[in-house]
Amino acid sequence: MKSALPALLLLVWLPAAAGAAPYGTETPPPPSTQGRENVDIGRQAQTRRAFVEINEGFALYQRSDMAGAEAKFRAAIARDPDEPQGSTAYYDLGLVLARTGRYDDAGRAFDTALTRDPGIVPAWLGLVYVDLQRRRYADAQRDARAMRASAPSSALARFQEGYAALLDGQYELASNAFASLLPGNANVASLRYNLGLALLHAGRLDDARVEAQHAVALAPAFAKGYFLLGSIALRAGDRTAAARAYAKARQVANDPSMRLLCDDVLRQLRAR
Repeated sequence: MKSALPALLLLVWLPAAAGAAPYGTETPPPPSTQGRENVDIGRQAQTRRAFVEINEGFALYQRSDMAGAEAKFRAAIARDPDEPQGSTAYYDLGLVLARTGRYDDAGRAFDTALTRDPGIVPAWLGLVYVDLQRRRYADAQRDARAMRASAPSSALARFQEGYAALLDGQYELASNAFASLLPGNANVASLRYNLGLALLHAGRLDDARVEAQHAVALAPAFAKGYFLLGSIALRAGDRTAAARAYAKARQVANDPSMRLLCDDVLRQLRAR
């Protein structure tokens, strides 16, 4: 019954597609130049126009008009506006490019945003996302660490670092990253699940079982948590407990692909 275990990796929670972060919508327009001397009026006008285009683009993005949003963000970039409009335009362009599957271009846009302003935490998150989509797990870990350096208190940065390590097969590194987040986040079912998954693949079955049990206790309808319990029991040689957990996962699953996977695993268990 080894065939079911590789499929488990495919069920790990994947980061959602890079979404519209509020960074680009909270930038105030440049201050008025009235009464000030030695001000480049033309540049101020360009920056103000870029501010309008960024917000118009963001509205189009929210309406899923990716082509229109991209045109607005590129128009804002062409004006080479002052900060924070410049980095905002590149970040928002990265969102469009990531959402439309142009991951290399998205990575360059996020990189440029961070070159202009290293403090844009959502751009670090976007960069990690496109790293993962391109299966560049070492880059994803590197960028997650850089994100954590930029925002030391960010639990999400540490989670992304662990998640990239998990996908890269560095299970001890992943479990250490997830475990470090437990203080203050012990009631987050997805954290417990991912920690349990890393521990399972590291061969630490008892610890993995504890985390999976926490996950389903926190979220009783968490089908992946029960599937993880089944895989742990199967690895431990307890086919009865495994079948019970897989059946529970099948019962609570809303995702048709999860139900089909459970059906397949249960069918294989009954055939032996």
